[in-house]
Amino acid sequence: MRKINVFGKKVNQIKIIYLILALTLILVGLRFYISQVMERRLEELRREQTNLQFEINLVLASGQTNIHNEIGAIIQYLPNTFNQTQITNEFDYVKNLSGLSNVDGYQIRFDTGVQSPFTQSLPQTVRYTLITLNMTFDGTDEIFLFINNLLDQDRIYYIESISASRNLNEDYVYLMRIYTFHNDVIVN
Repeated sequence: MRKINVFGKKVNQIKIIYLILALTLILVGLRFYISQVMERRLEELRREQTNLQFEINLVLASGQTNIHNEIGAIIQYLPNTFNQTQITNEFDYVKNLSGLSNVDGYQIRFDTGVQSPFTQSLPQTVRYTLITLNMTFDGTDEIFLFINNLLDQDRIYYIESISASRNLNEDYVYLMRIYTFHNDVIVN
């Protein structure tokens, strides 16, 4: 390489090497700094997720202790048929009532003919339907309002589980497993 440029000025190649070395050190340091910041943020989100899951479990546990009925006392109030459209409309009503009308990723799936979620034996005419509900939104208070509004409906629901996680957009992704029942008998 030439030591003199076209204007006759001496070219110092060592400055370029120092510049490249300095940029490399800055980039490596910046990478470690960003990595540490992301690790701290990830740990904070994990703690927040654990706290949220604890709160959900607490609400579910408190709700289940308040409502205990013998099956013989409530079997007469179970519907005689399963109506998926009616349940879908009821879930839409509860979602809108809870302020979740614009949630992302709202999916509801029905699975009829599943086994009983309970350990005690129930009459053979009782049929079970598993409802799997997915919702994504950025709040935590609305899910508790949604659960309370759902339990206030006339239909009997059993919430088996609720799980919450955070996605990359820092929204909460909720997955709920809910059972509903009907008494498959012919009424005259």
